[in-house]
Amino acid sequence: MQPLQAERRQELIAQYHREAQQYRLAAAVTVPFRTRLAQTLRSLASRLESARVDVKSTSALPSSF
Repeated sequence: MQPLQAERRQELIAQYHREAQQYRLAAAVTVPFRTRLAQTLRSLASRLESARVDVKSTSALPSSF
């Protein structure tokens, strides 16, 4: 292998390792965020479900009409 090719190969390997480290850091941040987001959405859905009213028994018009 020529010296230039070997040097380029080392640069590519170093770049690969830097990118892999960035992805690991991103995953460390993303997973807890996604977990909290999922919990928040489940909580919101639960509150909306419990606050839902029966449309058939609720009139949209005020009682004076």
